[in-house]
Amino acid sequence: MSAESPPRHALVVGGARGVGLGISAALLERGWRVTVAGRSHQSPALEAKGAVWRRCDAADPDQAQALLTAAAPYDALIIAAGSYSRRGLFDETAEGFRAQLRDNLDVAFHLLRLGLPPLMAQGWGRVLTFTLSTTHRLQPSPRLPAHAAAKAALLSLTRSAAFEAGPHGVTVNALALGHIQTEHQHHDERAQRGPTRRLGTVQEVVSAALFLLSDEASYINGAELPVSGGYGV
Repeated sequence: MSAESPPRHALVVGGARGVGLGISAALLERGWRVTVAGRSHQSPALEAKGAVWRRCDAADPDQAQALLTAAAPYDALIIAAGSYSRRGLFDETAEGFRAQLRDNLDVAFHLLRLGLPPLMAQGWGRVLTFTLSTTHRLQPSPRLPAHAAAKAALLSLTRSAAFEAGPHGVTVNALALGHIQTEHQHHDERAQRGPTRRLGTVQEVVSAALFLLSDEASYINGAELPVSGGYGV
């Protein structure tokens, strides 16, 4: 982006906490316009820096369309929304399983289906989704089967979207996250079993995201980039 170009605009769904918050803040610092959307969590700190907040449950296609229309035009779509369930197969409920699909897969489906055409029409765009460090190998996750199943499906959806959008100057990639330290996770013994022997930081995820959102990443499409310290290799 040259000094003469207008600032690019990112729509970050789920951008008010965790990794989404870190990416939103970093983009604002780099001169991007940022719209943050979510079901409930707002960030006064982001709004004070110029971000626009919009309430949206993107699992509802009508709300997803309304959000995309209100935020347009945008140059990047970052789908960081989702929920987490740490129940084993025999403890998970049918309702809990459907909730994981709704929050992690339906949201992405509606945003990709409705949000990609405007990016394709303008001839440039960047889209990011977020999977798990184990999905690329379809490695089982006994402690979170519903969440892992939703994320594995999300990777397939991401790659399908990349195939559709690629000829139009739009890249669609996934960041495969390991155990990341956030306001909700300060310790996880599983991180000690990975090669790096520690939790990752939000800033380490942000650095990878900023690269995939840049012009320099124009030939990276349909990729799943692990940010996991080697966990899941």
